[in-house]
Amino acid sequence: MREQLKAVLVYMDQFLDALPDDKIGEFAESKHFDVYKKLFNELGLD
Repeated sequence: MREQLKAVLVYMDQFLDALPDDKIGEFAESKHFDVYKKLFNELGLD
């Protein structure tokens, strides 16, 4: 499960990079961004 979660997060990171800056900013200001960053850190993906 851990490896699957890593794969999804890497995919999401690439997906987010393809979004326009305003959408990336919108996500960065959301409550979900903190969880996203925490998962990246805990899984050693940062």
